[in-house]
Amino acid sequence: MSDPLVRVVVLTFDGGQMTIDCLDSLLATDWPADKLEIVLVDNGSLDNVAERVGADYPQVRLREPFDNLGFAGGCSLGMRLPGDHEFTALVNNDATVDRNWL
Repeated sequence: MSDPLVRVVVLTFDGGQMTIDCLDSLLATDWPADKLEIVLVDNGSLDNVAERVGADYPQVRLREPFDNLGFAGGCSLGMRLPGDHEFTALVNNDATVDRNWL
């Protein structure tokens, strides 16, 4: 059985370096890169995290609703994006994950 495609949705609002640390830990996950989709939803941040991610993390799918949709609204936006994923995980931007968390 092959590994399923997993979408990981991270929501940020002025998360700055904490969000970058979260993304770095997700990208270091011991899961096939072609089976891991990371979506960052920037919930109207005023910091520059969206610009940093857009410039330095091309493997992260960035969505900017340009409004604060709240936690549930931002997560729902990330989950509803089209894709072939079989599972979705929600990871808070103030968390880092172990390499083998999936």
